Amino acid sequence: MGSEPRLAAKLQQNAAIPSVPLSRRAFFALDGELIAPGPHELKFEVSIEGRTAVSDVIQLPFDSSGGIVELLAGDPAGLADVLARAERAGKGRLSVSLDGRTLKTFTPAEFRAYNERFQHAPPAVLTPSGEVRTFAPGIGRAPRPADLRDLLSKGYDPQCVANCDTNRDWCYQNEPSCEGVDYCEICEDEWASCHNNCWICTDPKSTSQYTTSSLYSATFYGSSCLEEWFYPHSRYWYDSYSYVIRNYRWQRTEYCDGSHTDTLLYTWDTTGSCLRSTFFTCSFSFGTAYGPYCPF
Repeated sequence: MGSEPRLAAKLQQNAAIPSVPLSRRAFFALDGELIAPGPHELKFEVSIEGRTAVSDVIQLPFDSSGGIVELLAGDPAGLADVLARAERAGKGRLSVSLDGRTLKTFTPAEFRAYNERFQHAPPAVLTPSGEVRTFAPGIGRAPRPADLRDLLSKGYDPQCVANCDTNRDWCYQNEPSCEGVDYCEICEDEWASCHNNCWICTDPKSTSQYTTSSLYSATFYGSSCLEEWFYPHSRYWYDSYSYVIRNYRWQRTEYCDGSHTDTLLYTWDTTGSCLRSTFFTCSFSFGTAYGPYCPF
């Protein structure tokens, strides 16, 4: 009960954050495309020198024919960052596809020119039923979650993030070197540093699983003079074994102070038979050493 007034106040403050200028948003119109009602997937992809930098996969609503879609909605910094990188590389390409069929490809300059049609008034955009964004390492900024609950679920202090956003808008309006540009590195770097400091770590920080293995037992069955299959006429004494490998499945829990604990979940054994060379030569072979060779 006591937290509800504070939550309402934070929501009001968050709602008061200035909206993102149209010049820092990107759209794609589905006009001219015959799209039957039903589930469809729109994919926006940016590649730099042939490598995918950003993939934005949008699940369209049931009836999307003729609609307009916003690309990387709510993340103008990530959009501006990847477009700037694509332009600097000189080999950037942007593509939009529907259910795997390419609708349009752009150079960064063509994409900016295409979006000029939307700069006069905010278009009515479709609300996606789902979305998956994938940024290559070092590309883009952390996307801003839609509301306070989403922020909290991702471990960020919502008021801190709101303050970072407000400061970035102030920077764009007051920093002389940022006047009239869509992407200002000074303001974006300040925002990224501020946003990173908004992370709230809660224990446990993360959990993961991994497997280790070790030799449990090995039984010696004797030695034979065998010929190397890949080196004809090279003969060595080989020892024969049967063995048991014990596998361990662990769960690791990591904590905010950098420590971790490992919990054994279960074990299982794998068995086999194998050959192991002694590297001592012999004269009369009894066959060829095809393996399998011992893992120990």
